[in-house]
Amino acid sequence: WIAKRKISKAVEFLVADEVELPDSVELPYKDTIPRYLTQRGISKEIAKFFHLRYCHKGQYIYYDHEGKRRWQNYDKRIIIPIFNLDGEIVTFQGRDILGISDRKYLFPNGLPGTARFLYNAFNVTGCEEVVMCEGVFDVMAVKIAFDEDVALRKVGQIGSFGKNLSHGSATGDDQLGVLAKMRDMGLKRVVVMWDGESAALKDAIRAARLIISIGLEAKVAILPKDKDPNEVLASEVRAAYYQAVPHSSPKLLKAIFDRKARVVTP
Repeated sequence: WIAKRKISKAVEFLVADEVELPDSVELPYKDTIPRYLTQRGISKEIAKFFHLRYCHKGQYIYYDHEGKRRWQNYDKRIIIPIFNLDGEIVTFQGRDILGISDRKYLFPNGLPGTARFLYNAFNVTGCEEVVMCEGVFDVMAVKIAFDEDVALRKVGQIGSFGKNLSHGSATGDDQLGVLAKMRDMGLKRVVVMWDGESAALKDAIRAARLIISIGLEAKVAILPKDKDPNEVLASEVRAAYYQAVPHSSPKLLKAIFDRKARVVTP
């Protein structure tokens, strides 16, 4: 018996007319995807799994606090939808693919911030174990790496949109609250896999402590120095997962010390 690759769950692209994406096409479009994605190792299957879209020319319309109609230009951007645990779109990101914009990512005004959500969490509810990365392309890189190892196809991938885990909301409307809901759906373990710099490993330790505080197991994966999952080989991603350690492990503390920038005295 071999575990099959996960198939993305059904989603809703409109929620009570509150979220409407810029004019865009679902990828792959006519069986192709933009070169920007293929250069990053993203296949047509992965683009489809994460419901990526391409905006050739389109705007996001919103109204400011004074009720005035405004817009944001999303021309030549990959549209990355972000869903809640019910598979409803709650916000999105627009990634520049030409490399000429001073803003690599655009975020829609008037919609909730990503710090309330965990990327791809709706696709992995019911998993007993997940790897938590930082950015959306890191999540994709880990899925690609894990799909190549049949032993890892039961492990899910989520993204925290940064090297912090939001918490403290009285209503649980934050990322730790999402993990608590996933715990109630069967989640048992989280492996934090942020990049390999010293500061990121320290942040990962703090995140692991928060995760443990809600009754989940937590470990920290150590990637090569200053690299994230999207910048290393798939084999290195898997090795980091298999060698993940508890947040208090001497191995982790040594890695933090060894990777600190040292000042050379002339």
